Amino acid sequence: MKNFYKTPLIVFLSLAPNFFAQNTYVPDDNFEAALISLGYDDVLDDYVLTENISGLKVLYLENQSISDLTGIEDFSQLELLNLQENLLTSIDLSKQTQLKELWLNFNKLETLDLSSNTLLVTVMVHQNELTELITDGAVALEFLECSANNLHSIDVSKNINLMAFDISMNPLKEIDLEALIKLDIFVMMDTEIARLDLSKNQNLEGLYCYNNAVLNELIVKGAQKLEHLDCSENSIIELDLSENLLLKELSCHSNQLASLDLSGLSNLEYAWIDNNQLSSLKTEGALALKQIDCANNKIVDLDFSTNANLNFFNSRDNALKSLNLRNGNNENIFEMDARNNPLLSCIQVDDATYATTNWTNIDDTSFFAEDCLYVLDVADEKLDEGLLLYPNPVNSDIYFDAKFSIASVEIYSSIGQQLIVFKKPQESLDLSALDQGLYLIRIISEKGIFTRRFLKN
Repeated sequence: MKNFYKTPLIVFLSLAPNFFAQNTYVPDDNFEAALISLGYDDVLDDYVLTENISGLKVLYLENQSISDLTGIEDFSQLELLNLQENLLTSIDLSKQTQLKELWLNFNKLETLDLSSNTLLVTVMVHQNELTELITDGAVALEFLECSANNLHSIDVSKNINLMAFDISMNPLKEIDLEALIKLDIFVMMDTEIARLDLSKNQNLEGLYCYNNAVLNELIVKGAQKLEHLDCSENSIIELDLSENLLLKELSCHSNQLASLDLSGLSNLEYAWIDNNQLSSLKTEGALALKQIDCANNKIVDLDFSTNANLNFFNSRDNALKSLNLRNGNNENIFEMDARNNPLLSCIQVDDATYATTNWTNIDDTSFFAEDCLYVLDVADEKLDEGLLLYPNPVNSDIYFDAKFSIASVEIYSSIGQQLIVFKKPQESLDLSALDQGLYLIRIISEKGIFTRRFLKN
């Protein structure tokens, strides 16, 4: 009898752990199958031993076609959760109080509440269908990527540790970043925001706020550590960079800027400012400037004589009347384009012969010289009154009819070399000694000094 009762007791005790073990309900077969493949379960039966998952700190479930995350609540010790490229429409992370990294890119989430995740540092929730994102409890948050969603508003005033923030491709109409004093990188592309104020973000180093059709006001005056600024393809009409002295890269092309002062930006190396409404541009203090594109503007005068590091230059399609590229570095400029500036004749350079040989992207009416002769605008209507020069082209003599006194006439080669001087000239000048080619005639009169081009046959 004694042995008869001992045997079933031993059997019962040996099976007891299985009878009393706690299970976690996991109804999504794809979720459970992924756990089986990771070694946390062995049978596809909608249940997983809780003790197999409750202590996990890291869980990668990328691209598993999971649509129901029921059971995730028992993964209570998770610090990193990666659920990218699934089919999730909702998720409850209120039990994941230890969570530090969360990757939810490419799902179908409509809401996300992170108010219980106080240790969360990184959140990546790109390309979902979010209409609500709650982050006020995530006080440790440093990196938030919530682009390509349907957010009409977002409050990050409690996320004072946020360092990198991307809100691109959301229908946002406003954003308040004043509390983000540690913000280092901010990205805002394709939104409906009209005004962006970064004046309180003194630690900001990278600002990328491009392709926002209604953005017409950008304030960066207080962002004194800013090094990289891309505000291209907006509707900005004014940009004050006077306090951004560390700026290295500037892209503000395709806006409505009427003027731009880069003169105090001694660290600026790259400036892409084409396709604006610029009529003036100052660069004299931008000593590190290497490349600049200011094409398709309305600029009249450009002086790069102090920009000795310049190696790329594009000023085509402007209203240039004067261009000074004599900076001692012309041989290092690998690309230069000044075409479609019909009022530009003389371009001042280091070596006119070198420029003529190597720089061909100029108009037929433009030429290079080492010392341009402009004192007054050659197209000045008032200066033209009372003076007639003909013919052009010239065969032998050139004639002039002046209603004012002319002191002297000077003839120059196309590269600025003085060839002939006529003192107190009469009605014609004998130019038969000149070879065929393009020349300049400089007339010094009681009404001023001006210059014309002529062609010698």
